[in-house]
Amino acid sequence: MSDLASRLDVTLPAVDKHLRVLLDAGVVTKHKAGRTTSVHLVPGSLDELANWAMSTRLMWSHALDRLEQHLTDVATDDTEESR
Repeated sequence: MSDLASRLDVTLPAVDKHLRVLLDAGVVTKHKAGRTTSVHLVPGSLDELANWAMSTRLMWSHALDRLEQHLTDVATDDTEESR
């Protein structure tokens, strides 16, 4: 973990705190062998997050497309009424 801390230019306690959150979330695993602690990403652990992000992106994309169409329609109606 000290190698990770030095590469990120952060303190070891800060790395430990962030890794604890990732451990609790099941994103990483930690294995201690002597004085060395290894941290590994759990395969597929971010799939749920990726799926949520994709569905949220799609929802907002559709909502903004509908808003754009509505604003275009309103602008067109205003232009036609002023003629």
